[in-house]
Amino acid sequence: MLILPAEKRLDWQRPPVALITILILNVIIFFGYQQNDSEKFSTAIDLYIEHDFYSLEKDAYEQYLRLHRADYFKVLQPYQQVADERLIVDMVYDRRFYQFIAPQADTIFAAEKLADWQYNRPLIVASIDSMSSQRFGLKPQNISIVRLLSSQFLHADFMHLLGNMVILLICGFAVEAALGHGRFLAYYLLSGIGGGLLFALVERLTSSSNTSLIGASGAISGVMAIYVAMYRLKKIEFFYWAFIFVGYFRAPALLILPFYVANELYGILSNDNSNVAFTAHIGGFITGGALIAYTLLHQPKAIDDDYLAHDDSTENDPYLIELDAVYQKIADFQFSKASGLLAPMLEIYNRPIDLLLMQYNLLKIENNSDMLTAIASEIVCYKTFDNGLTKQQYQVWLEQQARIEPTLNDHQKITFAIRICDIHHVDSAEKILAELMRNGCKDLMMSKLARNIARHYKNNQQPNKQQRFDSIADSYISL
Repeated sequence: MLILPAEKRLDWQRPPVALITILILNVIIFFGYQQNDSEKFSTAIDLYIEHDFYSLEKDAYEQYLRLHRADYFKVLQPYQQVADERLIVDMVYDRRFYQFIAPQADTIFAAEKLADWQYNRPLIVASIDSMSSQRFGLKPQNISIVRLLSSQFLHADFMHLLGNMVILLICGFAVEAALGHGRFLAYYLLSGIGGGLLFALVERLTSSSNTSLIGASGAISGVMAIYVAMYRLKKIEFFYWAFIFVGYFRAPALLILPFYVANELYGILSNDNSNVAFTAHIGGFITGGALIAYTLLHQPKAIDDDYLAHDDSTENDPYLIELDAVYQKIADFQFSKASGLLAPMLEIYNRPIDLLLMQYNLLKIENNSDMLTAIASEIVCYKTFDNGLTKQQYQVWLEQQARIEPTLNDHQKITFAIRICDIHHVDSAEKILAELMRNGCKDLMMSKLARNIARHYKNNQQPNKQQRFDSIADSYISL
């Protein structure tokens, strides 16, 4: 289940300059600098495996854990239960293990292996050390202001980046508008520093690991804390998403707090081997909360109360009022009543696709076959250039094809098949084309459909199939 604040709409009269700068920097750093990390990582792992250093070092690694990891028993047990690939990654990444083993290599390795190890193992270490997370990530044993800042602009992968930036955008622009550009940027960075320091402290107290911290999560947690503190008990609009149900509701801003705390505690207690730095999140949240508390107590005029008091919600919008009533019925599992409320809305608001899809999902739950067929057919025939929507149409087609197909005329089938070519479901488009040809369809749009299929096979370097469908296209042009 996902719950996010949605009280404020992005106002370009108050452009979030600092927020946009942070977003751009994170994207540029990830795509411009961090993209080489996967290649460096692969080079190191491949070299390690090629020379079979795992067999040479695994006994020494267990000895290293016993001597130098305070959390030895917690670490070693899962190591004994996982595949060798996991161990290899941990051994290659652990710089301190290399520093432990290097001085005693001549006493550990046989003479015929020693020269190979002494030449290639430093190359592996150098490749790992050149990765962004190692060069600029925050290490518990190597804390510096540079790393406390630089680690906030690095991300493990694209989904890590995307998730952080989306949440920052949702919460951040309202915080910046209320605090001002400079103060927002300062509080953002300080929250990230606070998150990094708590992470490093906990790591040093609970283990001797040298795991690098990267990501903006600590700073973003601080922004969330500021958002909650600014609104406190004021009822704001929240967006929720739970399975197929989405919608808005109004509640005090402090509602975020128990959800946040529960999520972080659950993460800490149930994910010993998770790569998520929950302590950094908590540190950032505490830091952001402390900063805004100080501001509220000692510099209250620094916060734009007029902006916070202005109601951007659309609670007087008739459409949203009616839609909220539908969501309330769904939340109460009264699906038949929710469907009944949607029916007149479809007529009043000119049958928008989002309402059609919602009605379709409700009718599936009710197993109302007659109405389901009509709505499914309407969804499939809805004209759109949005590939994301076409994918949803295609899913409806797969689920209801036997019911839908008899209700569509030839032209509707052709236009649908053309659209699904654009999302690379050419096999299904071919089947529709073949069925229409068997039925003697003479629609000139058949030429466009065949040409689209031929273009797909041209792009995939399948000249025989390309020629076949080009011939079909030409045959319809000559009719």
